[in-house]
This record gives sequence, structure tokens and C-alpha cells, in this order.
Amino acid sequence: MHPTMETLTIISLRTVQRKTFHDVERFHNSHFTRSLRTAGWLSEFSADISRFPRGFIAFSGNRPVGFVIGRTVLDDTSNFNLVSLLVHPDFRGKGLAGTLMKKFLSSARRLKSVKKITLHFREGNELEKLYAKYGFSLIDSDGSYSDGENRILMEMPL
Repeated sequence: MHPTMETLTIISLRTVQRKTFHDVERFHNSHFTRSLRTAGWLSEFSADISRFPRGFIAFSGNRPVGFVIGRTVLDDTSNFNLVSLLVHPDFRGKGLAGTLMKKFLSSARRLKSVKKITLHFREGNELEKLYAKYGFSLIDSDGSYSDGENRILMEMPL
């Protein structure tokens, strides 16, 4: 059996920076079709440096194939929120989400004020097992999205 090109692909992880904002925004909107964002949202997200925004993007060559972003909650700097984690469908099941999670969690843990990391996701995304693998516990459903789908909340104390 010969390895496919997909198994030979080298992934590079980079810190999300201003020069990669367009790549992340385009990638986000092409795969989070139920949560589309307007152009420039990542600039706004990253502008408030007092909230310690963190993000990493994975590339296969010059093609974005995954990213993770987060920052502290506006009125509670002890709470770091994982805002988005997305892996291209062609790269799922290959450990990329885990690589992004580890890098993100390591970065968040370096912030002395942070005491917990929270996240939420659509119930239909069935991500509870993935996040539990990295130490998150189910808190509850904390409401719903504008389309009515339940929003699941998880947290990890640090």
C-alpha cells in the first residue's frame, strides 16, 4: 500500500498575525457557513490587546487547513474563551485539531491572570469528546444560537 499525498502533507503552524487575517477570515467563512462573519472581523477581534487575543493557523503549503483563536472574556480576565477551532474536512481525523488545541492551551496557560478556559459550540457539532480529551468538562447548555440550535458550554480550570 502506497501512502497518499494527504498522509505526506507537511503542516506548518503559525501565529495568527495581521498578514494572515484575510486567510483566516476566508477560511472561516467557507467552512462555518452557519456563522458567517463580515470582512475585518478578525482585525476587530485582535485589536483589543488588553484581552490577550491568541490564535494559530495551520497551513498545508500556502493553503489554510485549520485555525484556533481565543481571548479573555471582556469583564472577566480570569476567563479565557476559546472562540473558534476549525479544521478543513480533508484534514480531520489526522490529529490537527489536537495539535492546534495543545498550542492554544499552552499559550493561554502562560497568562498569569487566567484561571479557566471556556468554550461553546453548536450541539449538532458533537465536539464534546474532543474537548473532554483535553480537559474540558461539560457545564450545560447556556442558551441557543439565533437559529434555535442549543449552545453547549464547557470549561477547564487551570
